[in-house]
This record gives sequence, structure tokens and C-alpha cells, in this order.
Amino acid sequence: MNRTISTKQFGLWLLATLILGFLSGCNPGKSDNSDRLEFWTMQLKPNFTSYFADLNANFETKNEAVELRWVDVPWSAMENKILTSISA
Repeated sequence: MNRTISTKQFGLWLLATLILGFLSGCNPGKSDNSDRLEFWTMQLKPNFTSYFADLNANFETKNEAVELRWVDVPWSAMENKILTSISA
């Protein structure tokens, strides 16, 4: 089955992922990893691996004090990961 993602769908998923990543990082009790930023996507590997590798490299070049971590979560695990993150 050939699946294609439109630019609008990709943009919406990216926006939702960034918002969820921001919300998951709003835990004031975590002071030991304040120089790390983790963001999640939903099942974009391997089709978008090179895109996010370039994006991460550009971000880390401009923000040398921040380590960026990309976590690609399978569709089947995303709901559990979001709920676990929110409850933490």
C-alpha cells in the first residue's frame, strides 16, 4: 500500500508533536537535563530521517548549549507515551 502524506497533514502532525514535546518538557522537577530538548514524531522513520537529521544539526549549531533528541514513536505506542508523559 502506497501512503502519501500531504504537506498540510505533515505540518499539522509536526505542530502537534512540537506542542506535545513542549508540554512534556514543562516539568519543573527535572533540573538535571535542562540542556536537553526532546521532541516526538509519530512513525516518520525512515522516510523523514534525513530531514530531521538536517533540522537537528541546524538547531544544535544555532543553540550549542542545547542537545536535541528526536524520538520517533510508533502509532500503536503514542497514546500510552502521551498519557504517561502527562501523568509524570
